[in-house]
Amino acid sequence: MSLEARIRDALGDGVRTVGLAWFAESEYEIRYMREDIGQQYSKADMERIYQDLGIGGFAKQIQDELYEPLGDFRVTVQVFDHGLNVVRWNEAGSQALFLGLDRDRDLILDAIDATEDVFPLPDPAA
Repeated sequence: MSLEARIRDALGDGVRTVGLAWFAESEYEIRYMREDIGQQYSKADMERIYQDLGIGGFAKQIQDELYEPLGDFRVTVQVFDHGLNVVRWNEAGSQALFLGLDRDRDLILDAIDATEDVFPLPDPAA
């Protein structure tokens, strides 16, 4: 079962987007995007989101050092009026999994649990 199918199976219809990012390769892939969401974002918007994820990966490295007693920083959750973003980075911050979700707080912990073992990501375009 593909990663995006596994995530959709675990989280149901609340999944809006599943994206993967490889920063060393300067690549990203949208593995799944619900049709109603795809109509809201241009290619340029997606490029800017990818760049934002890269900044988050850099910040992850700093946060790992700042909060060392807590262990590795693994996931961030962004809460917006109309949706949630859950972003998980690998240990080095060089890969990221992006989940766009409906604004249902019950999905947050389910998303974290469902993505616990996603790294390393499959190769780009695999």
